Formats: sequence, C-alpha cells, structure tokens
Amino acid sequence: MGRVVRRATEGDALLLDLAVPKDVARVSIPLGSVTVDGVSLTVNRVVRRGIIQVSLIPHTRASTTLGDLVVGARVHLEGDLIGKYLQALGSRVRAGR
Repeated sequence: MGRVVRRATEGDALLLDLAVPKDVARVSIPLGSVTVDGVSLTVNRVVRRGIIQVSLIPHTRASTTLGDLVVGARVHLEGDLIGKYLQALGSRVRAGR
C-alpha cells in the first residue's frame, strides 16, 4: 500500500507523488514501471527516498479512476517486474547460488 502525498498539474498532465513502501522503492527507477490500483504506469521520477512520481495523461484520467485520487488517498502498489527479477537474481548471486 502507498499514499498520495502531492497532486500537481503540468500542462495537460496530472502529477501524483506517491509515498511507497521500501520493497516498491527498491525497484522504482525513472522510466521504469509501477502498478497503481491495477493500472501500469511509468515512474516519472524518484522525488526522494520513498517518494516516486507518476504522470497521468488525459487518456489515463478518462479511462481510470486515478485522476480522482486526492492527497492522503491510499493506493495499492506493485513494483516493477523486471526490477523484482533483478533484485532476486542479485540476491542469489550474493548468496553464491
């Protein structure tokens, strides 16, 4: 679970800053992906440790309920799948398996 900590607009995009748990933060990189309430999105940037930003374009806002999120709203999160695989592989290499 994560939480919306900031909402802002930039042009026609809605920017959402999300506080994310450590396991999601570890696999979040700019231009990587994160799933928010079942919608796969691109990580726009890592604001600081534990805070990532996603950008919602008009189509995404029209096709999902993500544009209705307010500061303080809780969201379901899933970290980047490739990041998860790399993290698991790195753990196995470090463990000598």
